[in-house]
Amino acid sequence: MFIKNKYKRWYYHIIDKARKRGIPDTYYEKHHITPRSLGGTDDWWNIIDLTFRIHFLVNWLLTKMNKGNKRKSMLYALFAMSNFCCPKYNTSWRYEKSRLAGLEARIGYRHSDETRFKIADSNKVSWTVERKALFSEKCKGRKHTEASKLKIAQSRKGKKWTEKDRVARVNFKGKKWTEEIRARYISSIHDRRKLASGHADWRKCHFCQEYDDPKNLFIRKDVCWHKECRNKREKERYQARKSSYMKAWNAKMKNLPLEMSEAHGTQ
Repeated sequence: MFIKNKYKRWYYHIIDKARKRGIPDTYYEKHHITPRSLGGTDDWWNIIDLTFRIHFLVNWLLTKMNKGNKRKSMLYALFAMSNFCCPKYNTSWRYEKSRLAGLEARIGYRHSDETRFKIADSNKVSWTVERKALFSEKCKGRKHTEASKLKIAQSRKGKKWTEKDRVARVNFKGKKWTEEIRARYISSIHDRRKLASGHADWRKCHFCQEYDDPKNLFIRKDVCWHKECRNKREKERYQARKSSYMKAWNAKMKNLPLEMSEAHGTQ
């Protein structure tokens, strides 16, 4: 069940020593030798009495003896034990360990749809008109860095529009951009190109996705490409069509009688 390593040996050595010692004379807590989140039970042989310090150490050892989702479960247990259950007994090194465990346990975690709706509903209630006005006033004049803009653009790449986006687009239909907004939009495009290629006026090839000087590109409306890239793509498409046609022809010849196939030049 656990990974065979030195931490597992240390873990069971501490458990065996605690069993021989019995109930501690000082403050103690009950510990599940095989955690319930990993299939452990509440039977007497799976529970042992440990002091708080040893209890924390064995929980930390459990994070070293598991991997994958089991390790995430142990990391979160270590975090919860130090921050929610007994915060008054926390020390600086213990707090650091537990916080790092909590952060690592959250990597890759995603809320369920039900939880997301609950969070959205709670945020709607908390975002009053006064709070929105205060937040708007604080954010006034702030601008995204170029690196942040590029990250946002890359995160949106390939994503489909939601119904909300489509409604906003329809509502905007018919409205004209002011000269200021148009200038800002063009400036942002130039900034993104400059950040990606080092040149604000360079364009991206439609086929190889590489930026290049417009002098080396063919430009038709908003689409740009290299001559070599387009020739290569056309050659690949021709070869694909040819191979599919030959496969269909060979399959058809196999189904013909022998005399007809010999007349067509096949055996």
